[in-house]
Amino acid sequence: AERVATTAELQQECGVAPDGLAPHFVMIESTATAGLQLSMAVQGDPGRPPVVLVHGFPDFWCGWARVIPELAQRYFVVVPDLRGYNRSGKPGDPNDPEDLQDYTTNVLAQDLSDVVHYAAAQSQQKVAVVAHDWGAIIAWPFAARFAGDLDKLMAISVAHPAAMSQFLASTDPAVRTAQLAQAQALGYIS
Repeated sequence: AERVATTAELQQECGVAPDGLAPHFVMIESTATAGLQLSMAVQGDPGRPPVVLVHGFPDFWCGWARVIPELAQRYFVVVPDLRGYNRSGKPGDPNDPEDLQDYTTNVLAQDLSDVVHYAAAQSQQKVAVVAHDWGAIIAWPFAARFAGDLDKLMAISVAHPAAMSQFLASTDPAVRTAQLAQAQALGYIS
């Protein structure tokens, strides 16, 4: 199902409605979780090179609202709400540790693969993925497991997992412990 948002809806949802922001919203079903709907803001000509913009925590598609109009002049832009965010489905009870299995990086990477596959199918081209923060954490395993439709990956604010492992292995244990404690306190790792 597709629908076009009004300027008033965009202003209410995002707090801004930059000139030229005129996405339509598409829902696709997650292949990782039957019945779970993933929402995407889509703007631009599908005949242009596709780019998927993946938000970080605690953002949703609106985190990219100011760049979508500019990018849509040259690209087919697809911006998902990751599962659990905004318009996308929210499986399980976030307070129930049993339900955390619905939010593992492998499951989220599969969702990203579904979004990228949508963009590739619409444009008939391989897809550039730009991912920020939590989105980049998901994008790394996505790129390792589902590279078929991927042209390029730009991870913003998150190092490659191998580089991060190497850094952690070579860092003073006291510093590493403090950094890991901070990451846990912020909810980045558990």
